[in-house]
Amino acid sequence: MIADETACNAESLEVGDGISVAQLNKLVVNRHPGLTQLNYKIAVNCQLKEDDAIITDQSEIALLPPFAGG
Repeated sequence: MIADETACNAESLEVGDGISVAQLNKLVVNRHPGLTQLNYKIAVNCQLKEDDAIITDQSEIALLPPFAGG
């Protein structure tokens, strides 16, 4: 659903070192406003992170849809 909304499977963004997850999310939503209608989490280097987590240079970011655990 995220790929459908953004019309891409991958995207590169250049941002300053030390940006927070919340700041990055704001940048992504500015590029893809339809994301405001979706529920998703942000992973940094394969780990789910909170909004105040800091992203470092060369981090891999993933937007993950809701999923059931078990």
